[in-house]
Amino acid sequence: VERAIYVSIFEQNKKRLKDVVDTTILSFSQREQQLRTDMRKKIREDLEVAEETKKQEEIEEQIVSTILKKVKVPVPPSLLALEVRAQVEAQLSNLARFGIAPSQVNPETLSQIVGPLAEKTVKVKLLLEKVAELEDIKVSDEDVEQQVQRLADTAFNGDYVKARQSLESKGLMNMVRLDILRQKALDRLI
Repeated sequence: VERAIYVSIFEQNKKRLKDVVDTTILSFSQREQQLRTDMRKKIREDLEVAEETKKQEEIEEQIVSTILKKVKVPVPPSLLALEVRAQVEAQLSNLARFGIAPSQVNPETLSQIVGPLAEKTVKVKLLLEKVAELEDIKVSDEDVEQQVQRLADTAFNGDYVKARQSLESKGLMNMVRLDILRQKALDRLI
């Protein structure tokens, strides 16, 4: 009789354990399914945002190119030299990420390659600054704070203070302000 009771208790515990395991597996399966669904949704949203961003950039490029064809923008050699140097440094940095040492690249050749893009970049910057001046576009401190926060979210794990300190220590706050001004001018053109 005692053995029969133990067997009965064992069978009942076995059934309870099986129910707990089944419930746990089902719970994990539901959570896993929800995670997959959430991940698919996030990927879809990211792709939609990327598509919209690409469309916006294409529109901006068309507008700027059309204006540059109609308007002659003189490019000061000093600004062009600075832009070429900045683009060469950016390209060298990109190449280094792919394991290509800067010593393997001829800087003069790279300067010639980025030269036309650098010239267009300077023209666009000057054009947008002129549009901002003519349209009396201003950049508020709030605009700057929002831009710094966006940078913090992307490059500093959301740490606004670190982002701000980094920009200030590198003397880039004026550049942030100018970038915002140019973007506002471009938005005005669109």
